[in-house]
This record gives sequence, structure tokens and C-alpha cells, in this order.
Amino acid sequence: MRWKSPSCCMSTRIRFPPKSRNSIRGVKALLHRGSSPGKPPLLSPDQEAEVKRMIEHSTPAEEGHGCESSWDTRILKHVLDENPLLR
Repeated sequence: MRWKSPSCCMSTRIRFPPKSRNSIRGVKALLHRGSSPGKPPLLSPDQEAEVKRMIEHSTPAEEGHGCESSWDTRILKHVLDENPLLR
């Protein structure tokens, strides 16, 4: 495939090769959820479902975590650290 911009330096051409006609673009690219090359998830699908249920259907006070009326990351971290079933 021939490069369209000859004024581009070689390192830029290597880092940003031309897009293929089959690549996903625009909003579809943002919504596409392929596999991530990062580390594996910390929670299993069952554990994730349990945390989601807890967040959607109860408050931290109802779960016995202070008098807070809404969930935040600080409370979730505390819940995950103290509950052996969610580790």
C-alpha cells in the first residue's frame, strides 16, 4: 500500500499505518467491545453480578456500611476488601 503523505517522517508512518477499509470507525468504534490486552478482571461474572445487584437494589446503610445513602468507590472498595466472597 502506498503512503498518501510523503511529507510524513518514517517514525510517524510506522506508528500510524493507514487504516484498512474494514476497520471500525466513528461511534461504532467507541461502542465496540473487543477483548482487552490488559490484566484479567478482579471479579468473576457471578461476583460482578452480586455487586451490581447490591448497588442497584440497596444503599450502603442497608448493607451495614455506615449511614451513607448512595454508593461511591470508597465504600465499594471497603465492601470488596472485607467480604471474602467478593474477592
